[in-house]
Amino acid sequence: MLKRFSDSEALPRLRAEAEENLRRRGGPSAILITTGPDWARGKTLAELARDKGNDPVSAAIALLKEEEVSIASFNQSEDDIARFMKRDWVVTSSDASAGHPRYYASFARKYATYVREKKVIDLRTFIASSTLRTARMFGLEGRGELKAGAFADVIVFDPARFAPRADYTRPTLFSTGMRTVLVNGRIAIDGGEPTGEAAGRPLPRMAKAGTCPP
Repeated sequence: MLKRFSDSEALPRLRAEAEENLRRRGGPSAILITTGPDWARGKTLAELARDKGNDPVSAAIALLKEEEVSIASFNQSEDDIARFMKRDWVVTSSDASAGHPRYYASFARKYATYVREKKVIDLRTFIASSTLRTARMFGLEGRGELKAGAFADVIVFDPARFAPRADYTRPTLFSTGMRTVLVNGRIAIDGGEPTGEAAGRPLPRMAKAGTCPP
């Protein structure tokens, strides 16, 4: 990629395709830099271009020549998100990329925005798509539900206060309203505060669905 930036023959095609991709993604104002140089982090591509006095594609090329970056792209439709969320094969997840508030706030935002505020789904659906539905999808026996003999993974939250605080400028803020968290039977959060317990463990992919390591 860096070589192509200096290739006089390839650069016109690269710029044209980048401009078209920006258009499809909602324009440079819809692209937020989440990781990268301090001077760029937390700004949109449109703001960077304005600061540098050049066009968005030139600003992006200059930025990438200096350092690899991560972005958040605001090009999804809220109506589409709401429709997806109601499907019985959709679960809550996060790729947990650095610099993005979903790393700390995916579940809290889903609850606060789509259960409590917009009422897109009910509490039961939110819980199922955050626990049991996911466990069954991946064949994790004994996970995702409260029953005798299951692993003691339990959370207790205040339904009136459970909400995200993390945003794109402060992505590592803990959410509010989480009272107690048990992981494998050990208390990880007590009274809203971390205890220092780290009882989680990786679950390797198993050859046979429905099996989970002890």
